[in-house]
Amino acid sequence: MLQRRLKITTMTCLLAWLLSAIYVQAGTVGLKNVHILSGWQNQDGTHIAALELILEKGWKTYWRSPGEAGLPPNISFIRSKNVKSISIIWPSPVVFGPVEMWSVGYKDNLVLPVRITPKDQSAPVALTVDAMVGVCENICVPAEFTLSQELQVGVKKRHPKIVAALVNKPKSARKAGLKNIDCSFLPSDHSMSVRIELTLPKIGKRETMIVEYGQPNHSITTVSASRKGAVFSGQANINSTSGPVISIERSKVRITLVSAESSVDIGTCSK
Repeated sequence: MLQRRLKITTMTCLLAWLLSAIYVQAGTVGLKNVHILSGWQNQDGTHIAALELILEKGWKTYWRSPGEAGLPPNISFIRSKNVKSISIIWPSPVVFGPVEMWSVGYKDNLVLPVRITPKDQSAPVALTVDAMVGVCENICVPAEFTLSQELQVGVKKRHPKIVAALVNKPKSARKAGLKNIDCSFLPSDHSMSVRIELTLPKIGKRETMIVEYGQPNHSITTVSASRKGAVFSGQANINSTSGPVISIERSKVRITLVSAESSVDIGTCSK
């Protein structure tokens, strides 16, 4: 009797753990599976882990800045324990979709590495992820999920999928052959217009420029992007929900050049 009771208790605890470890919104099409790859711990005490999203064939998901028609991902780690800080390491994205409704992201699957700095390096990290991401084929739908995973201390073996995702990062401006960057700003009634000119070789088909501004309560609208010879030009408007945009910190204007094949981390408008 005692042995049977122990088996029932063990199965109940295992079921409870599985339910807490992963929740994917019922009825989400396009998303086959999602889970945490637990990764390893570096010599400096930080952990490298990753989210793995496996999509149905032909489906796509989005980069941190999803383009004209994408859904921006919302990923929270706030319920994690023994965490001082967490940063997402985004792999190189590509451009896809119709020319007039283009998006930026990943096809078929995504391994998204995260770097975790624990409060106590000698204790495990209880990683909890609450997320909503967009997945898209001919239609785009939001997919919500919650994942939990304990990251053990002292794990040294590196997961090959995470290593591959870390290697697949945007090219640096130097490796892409960037020779010059010029940013000019022009204020309007409520927004700030930024025009950017990059002198560098073509990086692939369907080049476009993604401009991000690292300040809360601000958004950016891309106005134009085109290439003429060795110069790629783009213009964007920086808007604020708290009123007119009067000034801009050049060092927080981040530029990424993306094509159908690759991407380049240009850097910022600070010189």
